[in-house]
Amino acid sequence: MLDCGSEPYHVHLEVAGEDHPAVVLELNGHRAAVRSAFALARDATVCVHIDWASGAHTTLPGRVQAVAPHGPRHHLAHLELTGIEGDWASFLALVGPAALAS
Repeated sequence: MLDCGSEPYHVHLEVAGEDHPAVVLELNGHRAAVRSAFALARDATVCVHIDWASGAHTTLPGRVQAVAPHGPRHHLAHLELTGIEGDWASFLALVGPAALAS
């Protein structure tokens, strides 16, 4: 697992065609913990969009596995990631190739 709080990129969630700002708290090859002001529903289909400083983009489609309140204005969602689209190289540099095998 990797703490992504200090990495230089912009992250947002796409849910039912709408974008919502998000913070990735943990990320590996097939799981993510995400904080957002938007309350995700369990079993919802989502996409995590990562915009890299280089201008490249990575999209991680997935499904919400669990949700919980995270402070007075935010929600924490645990996601099961089901794929990767776009810039593989930046994503692998972030999580490392060993994370995909775990």
